[in-house]
Amino acid sequence: MNVVVLLKKVDADKNAVETALKIKDDLSGKITVMTIGNAPAKRLDDALAVGVDDAVLLSDKEVDSPDMLMRAAIYAAGIRKLGEFNLILCGDEPPDGGMGQVGPQVAEILNIPHVISVIGIERVNENVLVVKQGIEDGYAMVEIELPALISVKRGMNEPRLATAKGVFEAAGKEIRTIDAQDVEADLKGIGIMSSPTKVSGLMTREEGATRKRGTLEVLDDDSAAKAAKVVVKKLQEWGVI
Repeated sequence: MNVVVLLKKVDADKNAVETALKIKDDLSGKITVMTIGNAPAKRLDDALAVGVDDAVLLSDKEVDSPDMLMRAAIYAAGIRKLGEFNLILCGDEPPDGGMGQVGPQVAEILNIPHVISVIGIERVNENVLVVKQGIEDGYAMVEIELPALISVKRGMNEPRLATAKGVFEAAGKEIRTIDAQDVEADLKGIGIMSSPTKVSGLMTREEGATRKRGTLEVLDDDSAAKAAKVVVKKLQEWGVI
């Protein structure tokens, strides 16, 4: 079983790594962790220290893009470069405003099935994966054919801690650095200049500032059309549209 774990600087990264390790414990195989950045990442070292086999840093001056679709394209190109895989894992809490775009986008680019909000693995073999998907007021049992991608929730398992032996062995493992040209990614669609998402600025609340609470307005009109007109008028007044 060849498993790839995408590390995206979120708490659920550790749960994704632990899920991969548990699968390897049961089925053997190889685990590769991958992240995007311009410098070696401690999270790669941490993953190697708990038993991951290989680590890849997708690094290039062109990959520093805030757009999630661009990052997904880079991850997908990197995975193709690795060769055959059975399962891709990632955390379900990406740094993209909580929209959870990267995992599904990678799966769509690779044309493989995917499941988000996974809270448990029920059964897995070389061909099929059965997972618990967290939904409102419960969970759904989902069966998918491999290869596939799943996004796991934080807290679905207890990530193991690195041992002194693991840290020592990790120090002897090399982190492979691959740039955008090496993964044969389309450079026209990668980078800040090409990204359709632009970061215009960052703001923080002043110290001591309090969050303003909004008001709730209930529309009693039974007509959906009239209610929609009221909503549109309000949005126009607020300058949203």
